[in-house]
Amino acid sequence: PKDLEKVKATWHEQHREEVKDNNYWSIVLPESLFWNRYNEYVLQHDKMIDQLTVNDIKEVANDLMDGKNEFWAILYPES
Repeated sequence: PKDLEKVKATWHEQHREEVKDNNYWSIVLPESLFWNRYNEYVLQHDKMIDQLTVNDIKEVANDLMDGKNEFWAILYPES
């Protein structure tokens, strides 16, 4: 729980910095206004972060690391 609180504090600070930048708004506003996406994210960002619990993280980790998911990556050297 202590580590999660640190992560939440970092996310809140990052978001406060992002909203000061036009690039953030140039991405979020069209998605929200024209495509009706990210409305909850834009309007309730801090609330959504605050509601995140350790059990939420555990559930996602268990879903992703159940042994059924695979990821293959091939690195090609620069030529």
